[in-house]
Amino acid sequence: EARVSNTSKYGLILRDERWSGEVKVVGEIWSLPGTTVTIEPGTKILVATSGDKFNLHWLPWEIKSGLNNNKNQFGVKNGELFWDERQKIQLHFAKLLAWGTKEQPVQIISDTSRPGSPYDFNVISVDSGILSNAKMGNYRRFEVGDKVTVRDSEFTGVGECAVCINYTNPSVVNNIFQGALRAYISVTG
Repeated sequence: EARVSNTSKYGLILRDERWSGEVKVVGEIWSLPGTTVTIEPGTKILVATSGDKFNLHWLPWEIKSGLNNNKNQFGVKNGELFWDERQKIQLHFAKLLAWGTKEQPVQIISDTSRPGSPYDFNVISVDSGILSNAKMGNYRRFEVGDKVTVRDSEFTGVGECAVCINYTNPSVVNNIFQGALRAYISVTG
């Protein structure tokens, strides 16, 4: 198991990792199937708001930037910012074990000195695992898989959905939601 602590991080995750301290995400994170990322209590994950060093998105509607002033386009509504994937970051975890406590929550927020925006980074996705006693904010979507438990956590300043459930059956229990532009919990299917 590799230890990641008080450092910058981006790229593919090829083996199990344990995160602690302050981890600055400066490019997309993709953990491969079969890998687990464990986040220790009190860990602060700060996601860069621009300058994605590991962009894997190239479709025209993904890299479009600016404000949508027309009809809805590929899930971006009129008046919303485009995905701007040349700059914005996504975090994809095959298995995430984020074990915060009330006294030492896990934080996943943007790395900014100003108040964060609901579009500072694009996606956090978790296929399986647990997010417990976490504080998350400043992102567009948090996509959860079938074998995910989200509990005792706080979600603030979110763009599309604080928790996005698409044809899956996760457990979402005892959470606090504040300030989502579209939906706190979005369920499809």
